[in-house]
Amino acid sequence: MLFRSSILSLFLFLLLSVGNLFAQVPSYIHFDVSSGLPSNEIYSIKQDVNGFLWIGTDAGLVRYDGNSFFLLNNPYSRGVSVSGLIEDREGKMWFNNFSGQIFYVKGDSIYKFQPWEKYYKNQLADFTIDDNNDILINNNENFVYKFKNQQDRVEKLVDSINTKQAITKMNDGKIVVTFLNKAQLYSIEPNNSIKLLPIYDLDGTQNNRSKLVNQFQFYHSYLNKQTLGLQRRNPNDKQPYLYYYKDAAIYVHPATVILKKLQMYPLSAYDDDNGNIFVGTEQGLLWIKKNNEGYYLQKYFLKNEAVSSIMRDRGGSIWVSTLKNGIYQIPNLNIWMSGGIEMGLKTEGVSHLVIGKNGALYAASIAGEIFSYQKFNTTQALQFKQSYQRDIQAMEFDSVGNNIFLSKLLTDVYNVDTKKYTEQNFGSSAKDYFFRKDGVIFSSGNALVASVKNNPKLFEKVITEEFHVKKDSILNIPQSPYQNALIVKQRNKGIWYQENEKILWVGFVDGLRYFENHEWKKMNDPITDQPIIAFHFAEFLDGTLCIATINQGLYLVKGKKILKHFTTQNGLLSNRIKRVSTDEDAVWMVMPGAVQGYRLSTQKFTKLVIANNTAKEELYDVAILRDTVYIATSKGIQFFPETIATINTEAPNILINSFNVDGKKYQTDIAHLLAHSVNTISISLQGISVKSSGALTYQYRLLGSDTNWVTASASQNIVRYVSLPSGKYTFEARALNEDGYISKNTARINFTIEEQWWVLLIASLVISSAVYYYFINRINYFKKKNLAEIEQVRTREEIRNSQLSALKAQMNPHFIFNVLNSIQEIILVNDKRQANSYLGKFADLMRLTLDQSSKIAISLDDEIRSLTLYLELEALRFEENFTYDIKVADMLYTYNILIPAMLIQPYVENAIKHGLMHLQGEKKLTLSFSLFNDHTLLCIIDDNGIGRRRSSELNRMREKKHTSFATGATQRRLELLNQGREQTITVSFVDQVDELGKDCGTKVLLYIPLIS
Repeated sequence: MLFRSSILSLFLFLLLSVGNLFAQVPSYIHFDVSSGLPSNEIYSIKQDVNGFLWIGTDAGLVRYDGNSFFLLNNPYSRGVSVSGLIEDREGKMWFNNFSGQIFYVKGDSIYKFQPWEKYYKNQLADFTIDDNNDILINNNENFVYKFKNQQDRVEKLVDSINTKQAITKMNDGKIVVTFLNKAQLYSIEPNNSIKLLPIYDLDGTQNNRSKLVNQFQFYHSYLNKQTLGLQRRNPNDKQPYLYYYKDAAIYVHPATVILKKLQMYPLSAYDDDNGNIFVGTEQGLLWIKKNNEGYYLQKYFLKNEAVSSIMRDRGGSIWVSTLKNGIYQIPNLNIWMSGGIEMGLKTEGVSHLVIGKNGALYAASIAGEIFSYQKFNTTQALQFKQSYQRDIQAMEFDSVGNNIFLSKLLTDVYNVDTKKYTEQNFGSSAKDYFFRKDGVIFSSGNALVASVKNNPKLFEKVITEEFHVKKDSILNIPQSPYQNALIVKQRNKGIWYQENEKILWVGFVDGLRYFENHEWKKMNDPITDQPIIAFHFAEFLDGTLCIATINQGLYLVKGKKILKHFTTQNGLLSNRIKRVSTDEDAVWMVMPGAVQGYRLSTQKFTKLVIANNTAKEELYDVAILRDTVYIATSKGIQFFPETIATINTEAPNILINSFNVDGKKYQTDIAHLLAHSVNTISISLQGISVKSSGALTYQYRLLGSDTNWVTASASQNIVRYVSLPSGKYTFEARALNEDGYISKNTARINFTIEEQWWVLLIASLVISSAVYYYFINRINYFKKKNLAEIEQVRTREEIRNSQLSALKAQMNPHFIFNVLNSIQEIILVNDKRQANSYLGKFADLMRLTLDQSSKIAISLDDEIRSLTLYLELEALRFEENFTYDIKVADMLYTYNILIPAMLIQPYVENAIKHGLMHLQGEKKLTLSFSLFNDHTLLCIIDDNGIGRRRSSELNRMREKKHTSFATGATQRRLELLNQGREQTITVSFVDQVDELGKDCGTKVLLYIPLIS
């Protein structure tokens, strides 16, 4: 009874342990027919010396280079299913099909091993290759044949009486054959005799219970230090076994204890020689590790997958093939994943992460569920029930009140102590929160809001002394414990408050600003002078602020000075950074498809391209807790140690795939002598790195033509040369992985383009005397002609520049004269306050005009600024009767658009002087800017004045006729600016009339080509 109780307790413990192991699994990438595999039924996988991954499928042999799958077939094969992959010492890959034929691969072609064809008798065959590169083939009830050096020199080993099921070379070079009729394993000795291999149990005694009744399979470890073995399961097996080979004997592996407890029978096995044993079963993959106390089950995952083969590649990835569902790649055993469904959530994805008190990690699912998460601890997330579920836009932890703030329609607050939710009427659709230590809560969204709970004195201090908030900006919300004030009514996305410096940082939609000493200040990029569009913030302990941007990379700011600016040009994987999180020394960033860290002490980046089908996975948030980095993704939560090594140190391989001359294919492993008439040479490259997943670059050069390396992307793998001159050439190529590691080998091909020197000699003797003097005379003639033309062009350019400068000098005084007249009118009416305001704006306009007068081109933003000042001056002069509006189209980046200086103002002046000046009643002027096409800016000046016809009549009535200097000067300037240009500045005028046909204004359309 006690024994049965102990067994039951052990079973329950094991069951719970296996359940827990499903909660987190190593992160993987899944390949199936949708990824390019021809079939999901995989029998074996192996990596060759060149780095190719070879895959035996029921649709044929597949080669994978890290970028694409390539299917190879042989037309003489009697079956397409492929298994038994073995590489010989010359680098050829061998395999057999299920019809007993044996093949090998050379280049992109499959060749049948012809010497075997007359022996195999349509039976299944198994084969191996020994240390002498001889191929040994076992053919069931037949001899074991040895083909010396893989030639048609055959030697018969072992009789044809016994039923032999498998043949394998052990890690020490010994050849082992299974005899099913004797239910034993035998080795083939050097004198071709056979020797029984004993099987020993865990206690060291010979195991006579292990009888072979099915095919025995062996699997070599990564470094070939050990050979694991197993017998394919059959109905008579009462217990599963895993074996290993050592010193001409077979031993039961200690991991068999784990298999027996789980009652899981091995289907494949692999030792990575790094402390990990993987056992594939029909129900999934077992990851077994060893410590001082023995072997233990680290993880059971890929549940319900029949695992047919396992291997480790040179980059450290573990590859797992299955019989029904393709291949899984585990790039790093230190990266773990918890799926949302496995955690008991309604959806797979997780959108937000926050760190609470005492190291608690809280998360939100895409469906709006809030839960607590612990790695390696529980199968299900601890969910906190809510009154309603809705998409969460922001989630932050308030350490002062021990609350989780959630942005939904309003703000929900979950108190960790009371375990209750309360709905708060502030922070509507907030995008971010910040909790200041004194109790002030800042929330971002459609506006920047400051909130204080149950502390009127603090609230009064904030709004009156700190931000000087107007009374109408205080948000009065009935029955709310919070007092709320609208600080800035403008959309913003991210906020941060530096407690030591007392600086509030806000990422407004038009750029980054900070609030210090009762004043808002803007921070632009010091190099480009463009606004910094901040999205999220984090801070180091030393006060260094990390600013994540939408498309400008990462800024590190300290003391309001930018210390570093990181982009893809100096180390970032992407300029778009969604979220950032910091610890004492490192910042981790979430980007599209990748996570990247930067450590202050080493000033080095750590990169991590997230596995588990990155292209199908969205990354949302990042948090750092106890040296572990957590990532919220659309597939769940991924986590890994912060010290994870992610640099890809595996140097790629490079091959020359093909060498084509005028469409004809040549061998790539020999030098070629090519005719002088060769027109086009094309060379196809193939970079190989299964860990890089296609993220390679090529470098190549043609010695004999140029010694400089040319760099090309992985997609540009074909190099072409046209009409090369005669000479000797060596083409060289190499590959670089994503971390800059260069291929150890350099692919080369030598060729010579022959010289027909006798033809050249005869031709040169015939024509050289005839053309020598002709060319000398022509050269002298063109030299003189070119010198004359250069002098004419320089003269015309100088005249043009002087005309432009003179016209600008004339235009500026003319404008100043008009403005001074306006100021004089105000002084005469003794309006000192208005005159003072007018003079201040006039001074600003003067400074801007003087600055622009020395420039040929200015930005559209500067032009709009000067026009705004000018119109403000005119509006003061007209008082209430004059209104204006300047409209700029959406997505028009005025900082990047260049136009000629002082181009638009004369037309605006003309509209006011001649169109609006004589109009009785309300005067309106509208300026609008938009892109007419990709290369042309359209400016429209629209007034409701008296029209050009009535203005001309008034001018004729004046005793002293006056022609507008600005308009005439601008017309002459346009003629000069348009000289020699394909796209010219054009102006058109539209006379506007009302329903009665009466003039009601003028519209001027300026089409201005953009200056690059």
